[in-house]
Amino acid sequence: MSHILLVMYSYTGNCRKLACTLHEQQGWPIAEVTELQPRRGAQGPWGCLLNSLLHRPATIHYAGPPPVHFDAVVLVAPIWAYCVAGPMYSFIEARHDLLPDVAVVSVTDEHGGSPDVIAKISRLTGRSPVLLTEFSTREVDYDSCASRLQAFGNAVKAAQDSNTLPSEQTGYQPLPRQAAEGRADWTDARSARSAARHRNY
Repeated sequence: MSHILLVMYSYTGNCRKLACTLHEQQGWPIAEVTELQPRRGAQGPWGCLLNSLLHRPATIHYAGPPPVHFDAVVLVAPIWAYCVAGPMYSFIEARHDLLPDVAVVSVTDEHGGSPDVIAKISRLTGRSPVLLTEFSTREVDYDSCASRLQAFGNAVKAAQDSNTLPSEQTGYQPLPRQAAEGRADWTDARSARSAARHRNY
């Protein structure tokens, strides 16, 4: 049986809600990334967006067990300005050589995430995420994520337990380009549609 760790960064509470739901469904432990100097006031959100866009390093604190002791890590983080949130980016950058297999749960605005998220995480870790799924803030607000999170968690667990890619029965599909290259990149159907939508612009 594989050991899987949830690593969460949450600014508004949306990612915390998703991480807690996965914890309740799968029993996986939760670790948290926080900023040592929390952003407050009206400038907080704009500062977060700008830092993510420019990849400015954030001074972070990690509270949790060493990721290297686990078979896989599920990163739960928001997407800001089409980039992984700065604190999570800093966490990945600082510990990329200690991370095992990585799966990603992201929260985006109504415009969807970025098709470059996989590429950016791949550059940081040296390999592609095994699974990726995204949720809109609206979905989180309306608590309509549980069933898809359950499917995602089951797919991560099955892939790790069997050391194989998730089956089509889980609802996850290979990204066309990476699948053609024989790489273990998987996304759910919603994320695939989001990536396709961005490629059309």
